[in-house]
Amino acid sequence: MIGGLTALLSILGGAWFPIASSGTMHDIAQLVPSYWLVQASRIAVGGQAWGATGWIVMGAWAAAMILLAGRAYRRDTKRA
Repeated sequence: MIGGLTALLSILGGAWFPIASSGTMHDIAQLVPSYWLVQASRIAVGGQAWGATGWIVMGAWAAAMILLAGRAYRRDTKRA
């Protein structure tokens, strides 16, 4: 399941092929963290820095993952 999810996020984020600069695929790509990680790699080779959108998306994903991890931890320790 983890491999499939990683592959899906890679496809949607443009890690395997370039995403067009406009259109539906570009709009979807900007909502996944893998897109912004690809953009970070482009910054390293002379691209533009992230705008506010990149930081907001990465922060939202980080917050969601923290909440899910906390929920899983509480559920797991309740059984012990």
